[in-house]
Amino acid sequence: MAFSSSCKMKLTCVTSHVPEAILKPVLEDITREELEIFRSYTITSIDEKLLISHAYNAERGQYNGSIILGSVRSLLSSQIGKNEKVVVVLDRDLYVPGLNFIFGIAEFPGRFAIVSITRLRESFYGFQENIGILMERLKKEILHELGHTFGLDHCPNFCVMMFSNCIDEVDMKPPKYCKRCKAKIIKGCNP
Repeated sequence: MAFSSSCKMKLTCVTSHVPEAILKPVLEDITREELEIFRSYTITSIDEKLLISHAYNAERGQYNGSIILGSVRSLLSSQIGKNEKVVVVLDRDLYVPGLNFIFGIAEFPGRFAIVSITRLRESFYGFQENIGILMERLKKEILHELGHTFGLDHCPNFCVMMFSNCIDEVDMKPPKYCKRCKAKIIKGCNP
């Protein structure tokens, strides 16, 4: 399954506290191995306060992902191109009303997604930090949220679009789309 040359997009990763040494290899894997649709990627920095200032819920000690997604949309919509997807990678514990926590959130379909590394870290669960595990989990969650921006729902197949209710479920799913989900992305890019 291949993407047509007319369906090339740019991937922008926006962050404030996540090191480029973690993000760059993850984005290279995504653009080279799984989503060749992205002709390039960039990593840019942002003042995190602009995104999270109104999203903190003191009772929960967490940040409302829906509010942050709205802030991302408001701040960045006029700055990105039509064929561009933006993933914001934060190190904040996120939730949405009705769920205890989320690993990420995205427009469905749309151009913007957010992934948090807080619960992807081994140290969150009381274990020694492992950068390799963090990078693998981050890759899966970025692919998952990008899938939502392409209009993919949660998938019952062995696929990166499987719903993950806990970190063990993130670890169990593969870092790639199943044939059905990849075909939907390709079909959307080749109308």
